[in-house]
Amino acid sequence: MCSESETMALRSLSDAQPAWSKTTTAERAKVAREILAELGKDEWSTAGEWVAKEMELQQVNDPGLGAASRFVFGSLVKDFCLSLVAAAEGNVLPPL
Repeated sequence: MCSESETMALRSLSDAQPAWSKTTTAERAKVAREILAELGKDEWSTAGEWVAKEMELQQVNDPGLGAASRFVFGSLVKDFCLSLVAAAEGNVLPPL
């Protein structure tokens, strides 16, 4: 169950969707580059103690699993953003 603040944040994202869908690929690539810059700083990894909360949600007590969750999440976001930027620039990413 989401807290009231989480519900409001999700509602805000949902409300913003029509505006986001009207953005150009260049505008989306700009946002993706900003996200990649933040990932590069690696300050997001401890923001709001999300790793600890994720471990609690998954009912695990192993820091290694928390680190793995952080790594997988960061990798997924990075790959998505790189794909978005490449598509906006007319490039193709190398196959995995």
